[in-house]
Amino acid sequence: MIKAIIFDLDNCLSAADDPGAELLEPVFDAIRQANQGTLPDDVLGAALGDCWYHALDFVAKKHDFSDEMLAAGQAVISQTRVSTPMRGYGDLHVLAELRGDPLPMLFLVTSGFRQLQDSKIKALSMEQPFEQWFTGIYIDAVDDPNRTSKQDIFQAILNAHQFCPAEALVVGDNPDSELAAGDRLGIPTVQILRPGVAPPILRLITSAPCTNSKHSLQPRPRKPALEKRYPQPRHRQPWHSRQRQPRIDPLKRTLNCSVPRQRLQIAVEQAARQNGVNFF
Repeated sequence: MIKAIIFDLDNCLSAADDPGAELLEPVFDAIRQANQGTLPDDVLGAALGDCWYHALDFVAKKHDFSDEMLAAGQAVISQTRVSTPMRGYGDLHVLAELRGDPLPMLFLVTSGFRQLQDSKIKALSMEQPFEQWFTGIYIDAVDDPNRTSKQDIFQAILNAHQFCPAEALVVGDNPDSELAAGDRLGIPTVQILRPGVAPPILRLITSAPCTNSKHSLQPRPRKPALEKRYPQPRHRQPWHSRQRQPRIDPLKRTLNCSVPRQRLQIAVEQAARQNGVNFF
């Protein structure tokens, strides 16, 4: 039985640019000014784009930022706050449906600068009872001198509530962060790929990959172009292109269909079934 579901925040429950693209523009300006020719403009542009999906220190290491570039970015982002309401993704209300009484418990674990991440949580709670949906909310603060890690936080949650790893789920988007931490602890993990989020690795269920071709993670092969064998007038479309093709959304790849159900609920429930556990 699933007793705990641990969620990531950015690009999982809420888009990182939900407050607006201008949120990180002062950070980007500071990094550009400190660049001083260290990186070409195209490389720097790609690196700044990665900041919407990865922590600044991760981006700096990946793209070989100078110490001055990283320090300039950190100095600004550590003072950045969200002051306007955030709504999160459209299926955020499913959290209220997933939360049980008393089980399963929902937890939120997010990484980033403490002031920024805390302000995002407060902004998501301005127009909805966001914080009330969670039994516990934890910030893996990169600016905390005594910072631990997401893995340590996950382990603390299991220990505090006496859950074994198989009784929990980790739901997130980043295979190098929360999903890797869950894997190392033996917790089943679910990768959610929101629209516009480029998948580093296409995987939804890491601990029990789906092998049934009917539920393949890959899109179904396209039908052959029949008009090549049977030429048709140009003003007519071949029959197969006129048919409504199933929409393969990344969040629905485990079902490989276009049934209009809640995306978040599909991912979590499918993970539970794939791992051979009862959700309720």
